[in-house]
Amino acid sequence: IIKERTAYYDILKVTPHATQAQIKTAYYKQSFIYHPDKNPGNMEVVVHYLTYLCCCSSVLAHRSAV
Repeated sequence: IIKERTAYYDILKVTPHATQAQIKTAYYKQSFIYHPDKNPGNMEVVVHYLTYLCCCSSVLAHRSAV
């Protein structure tokens, strides 16, 4: 689990000590980079990456509950 969480921080480009606001901001920044309108010819990768970003954000947003 620790490795997965570290990977989540790496994907969102935040530190393990990031606040909820920093995690949210990082998610939005990354989602703009991989938005389908900015990557029209590569939909499979975009959908996969955005799904992964959403998962990362969700897990880290609820980290205090664990």
